[in-house]
Amino acid sequence: EIAACRLTIDEWMESDLDAQAFIVKYLGASEQIHVRNCDFAYQMWDSLKSYYMLQGEIEISNAQAQLSAIMQSESEDISVYVRRLQELHGVLESLGQPVPATKQATNLINSLNSRYRPMPSHHPDLVPLCTEPLQRSANFEHVAAG
Repeated sequence: EIAACRLTIDEWMESDLDAQAFIVKYLGASEQIHVRNCDFAYQMWDSLKSYYMLQGEIEISNAQAQLSAIMQSESEDISVYVRRLQELHGVLESLGQPVPATKQATNLINSLNSRYRPMPSHHPDLVPLCTEPLQRSANFEHVAAG
């Protein structure tokens, strides 16, 4: 029974050539470069898998770089800008690299143009720095009057 399941070398070679022809049939010219020197179908598959994994890593790296560099232009409507950010987040998610919601919010806030940036006095850590001179001058006036 076991012998009946085994292919002869000639049958295996013929099946492998059929598999190679099938693979090449569905590849574009730019992809065929990656399988040109392969002798067997499994080598073609491994070569293509490596190529596409590398392409995916490059796409992830490019999308992350775009996300790090993105800024809203001064004339850009905020809804258009938010859509651009969402598209980048979608690209990363489709590549298996979802951006957490907190990071999405941080990306948005840190990359807004000057029309949407808060004034320094609105930042809780900067409020004492902004109000301190006022308090000092009020204390001086109180001491001078007393």
